[in-house]
Amino acid sequence: MRDAYELIDRESEVWMDGSTRRRHFSDAGRKRLRQRFRRLYREELGISYSHGERAARPASTALGRIVEACAMVGDRAKAALALTLARRAGGPDRLVTMGDGANDAAMLRRARWSIGVNGPDAARAARIGLITDDMRHALVLLRLIGEQAGGVDAVVGLAREELGGAAVVHLGGEGLTPELAERHRQMKRRLRGEFVTY
Repeated sequence: MRDAYELIDRESEVWMDGSTRRRHFSDAGRKRLRQRFRRLYREELGISYSHGERAARPASTALGRIVEACAMVGDRAKAALALTLARRAGGPDRLVTMGDGANDAAMLRRARWSIGVNGPDAARAARIGLITDDMRHALVLLRLIGEQAGGVDAVVGLAREELGGAAVVHLGGEGLTPELAERHRQMKRRLRGEFVTY
């Protein structure tokens, strides 16, 4: 990946803004870097994000196989793992799940307490939706859930009061409005860029 670092250096402008060093990466540089990462994943490591492709053939490199095995946990596997851990920890009532994509939906639906963060599919599957660019805001929800601050409605209300305008907290579920779904989508895209998946 040395060539990726060289590309970033070559396609960036660096300047000082007071005592802070700032870097601006050109649009052409971003495009070249995206191409470089695609080549790394697809050609050099042999990694695919397509379940069908992964099932049909193993990654072509040992590192690629490790990445696929560790990072590509499917939706049913996540749900099964979460439920197993909950049973070991004292029962499903103690289970709190959090996710941001469609691959988390099965896990989110099975938990009494679930938080869908920055992803419309996750928010539809979860009891609580959270739109934020700072994951520390999720700690407020986790604390309120841990304090047994009431049901989902009460936790959402208390979190809204505490967070004010710093984050959007709402009831999750199938009643997710198109406006909230779009806000989830935009935040996820803002945080993850063009590589975002839902």
